[in-house]
Amino acid sequence: MQIKSLILKKTQHFHTGHRATGEEIVSDIHIGESLNLGGLVLDNEKFAIYDFEFPLDGLISLTPFLLNQITIDFKNKRLTIESSTSLQVRVDNQDFEMPLLIHNDKDITIGIATHVLINDKLSLLVNIDSGAGFNVYRFNSRYIDTLGLVADNLKSEYKNSSFKPESGNTFYYATLDSLSNIAKNTSVNDIKVSFVEGLIYEGIMGVNWLGEIITIDMKNKKFIVQK
Repeated sequence: MQIKSLILKKTQHFHTGHRATGEEIVSDIHIGESLNLGGLVLDNEKFAIYDFEFPLDGLISLTPFLLNQITIDFKNKRLTIESSTSLQVRVDNQDFEMPLLIHNDKDITIGIATHVLINDKLSLLVNIDSGAGFNVYRFNSRYIDTLGLVADNLKSEYKNSSFKPESGNTFYYATLDSLSNIAKNTSVNDIKVSFVEGLIYEGIMGVNWLGEIITIDMKNKKFIVQK
């Protein structure tokens, strides 16, 4: 998918958000005259600008896809914006569907979440973030005791924030028996996880564990998955 360049105009508006680890991020809001995402043309789209050193040119948020289904194909390293015809092909070839929940903050930031099952006994509502990385599973440290673990027996370290070096969080590391969606259509075993003090969610994780081809359908509040 190609992203064509655009002209940004700064507005008087700003947005205050938070990283999963709690740091406050205040961003100026800009408007793009026209954004072309692989043929999907978006006029007057909002952009948040935050100036810091990071090895990325930028991030595509979920906001443009609230009414447009998008597919992440890990096998072919491809991002596809679906048409009604191509979406039906995804549905016909799916292995399973699973529900997703949406958090919409003034149409500026959108997050998605789903319920998962840990060790076949603990159900948590976790945020799904493709930018979290492959095989990344992070949970709030309050669940260490719930899972019968002892914090003092776990390897731990304090990490300073890459966004705000004066802030940081303590990470505890463990291996859990299993993680699955509630319907147990997909699962991973013997997973290395981290429990994070100050995590603002019950959990947050990448999306690759669901399958190789994942369609995010926020309009119908579901994931469409091919393993």
